[in-house]
Amino acid sequence: MWLLPISILLTSVVLSIPLSRYLAWIMEGKYKAPAFLRWFERRLDSGHQNWKQYTASILISNLVLFVFGFALLALQPLLPMNGDGKGMLAPTTIFHTTVSFMTNTDLQHISGDVHLSNFNQTFFVLTMMFLSASVGFCSLTAIIRALRSDSHVGNFFVDMWRVVIYMFLPVSLLMGVLYLQDGVPMTFQSSYHVDTLEPGAMGKTDDGQAKQQTIVVGPLAAIIPIKQLGTNGGGFYGANGAHPFENPSAWSNYLESVGMTLFPFSLVLMFGRMLKRKRHAVVIYAVMMTMMVGMVGWAIYFNTMKPNPGLTAHATSRTYELLSASAEGGKRTVTVPAVAGLPVDQHLGNLESTELRFGTSAMSTFAAMTTAVTCGAVIGAHDSLNPIAAISPFFGMWINCVFGGKGVGMINLLLFLVIGVFVVGQMVGRTPEYLGKKV
Repeated sequence: MWLLPISILLTSVVLSIPLSRYLAWIMEGKYKAPAFLRWFERRLDSGHQNWKQYTASILISNLVLFVFGFALLALQPLLPMNGDGKGMLAPTTIFHTTVSFMTNTDLQHISGDVHLSNFNQTFFVLTMMFLSASVGFCSLTAIIRALRSDSHVGNFFVDMWRVVIYMFLPVSLLMGVLYLQDGVPMTFQSSYHVDTLEPGAMGKTDDGQAKQQTIVVGPLAAIIPIKQLGTNGGGFYGANGAHPFENPSAWSNYLESVGMTLFPFSLVLMFGRMLKRKRHAVVIYAVMMTMMVGMVGWAIYFNTMKPNPGLTAHATSRTYELLSASAEGGKRTVTVPAVAGLPVDQHLGNLESTELRFGTSAMSTFAAMTTAVTCGAVIGAHDSLNPIAAISPFFGMWINCVFGGKGVGMINLLLFLVIGVFVVGQMVGRTPEYLGKKV
């Protein structure tokens, strides 16, 4: 039960140390890429930017990305790779979906397998997942340069290139191969029509023939890695990571869990490396990890080691009096049988919405981690957690900096640090400072 969360956290911690060194290396421009990649990077380099120019570049890029995404969704019926003939979404849904994926939120009012063609899964969803994840990373890098008192904060377009091409793409390719090996589909065919093992299970046609089952597939092995690595969270299927095509086994679930924590862990250490204040970063890392361990432990203890209170509360039969005009005295007594008499085994805790193919503690672990790093991917419904256990994912959403999303989580913690330093400075009667800068 405890081995799964311990192994996930240990793996992410161990990998975050060398990865943070690599991240600092590429963002400092020390990585010598192949010549053809350097050629593209030079074309994007319009010179150093101050914070106003950098911010303007982010806003303009997001505006272009919004128009691009909105157009793709609006033109879906006219675009290729739409074998099932999926139509156009409602304008309000297009607006919501575009903004959601553009901002790395991935809140879905649609089910991707039902409403999006494979063209839009590839060119809309996949593009948004890579670029929106990179914006937060670039924002943190610019803030680090400002805290370092550099004469500039870099160039946004060069930073984006480095993050996507030198960081997200290679790791996503590696994870994609591992997912393929585990059986995650990778195809541009929209669906398969197959005969069921039990003829007629899907019903029959008007002429009495057994209906075939439609199995929707797509480029999942390309989407799932960046969905986790970029802490995006938006699933190809409505069931997200609980669907066996997105997450077929305990091994793939382990990969998903490590994937969504890997970069948030690494960026805290990258913060220290780029500022040359490693001890300061280790302190922040330790504080975040303490909260993360507490969240995971809380969720597992109160969900996996405790039964569903909705069942235990009715372990004995109960009687109620109901108003009834036909009964003597205007009331009649109703007896509710004990739930304990039902074949419900609770020795493994609350099993509602728990996929046992991942392990008994996997759902609780995933729920705590996905909200801690603001990913949003799920392998079970969070409203199925025991009430007390649900405090854990709530806590992750409330403070939004238990590692948080890549880049943004560290920025949120900096806000807490600055406010804390300011308050403490006022309490002791001295000018508050952080990293040698007056607040």
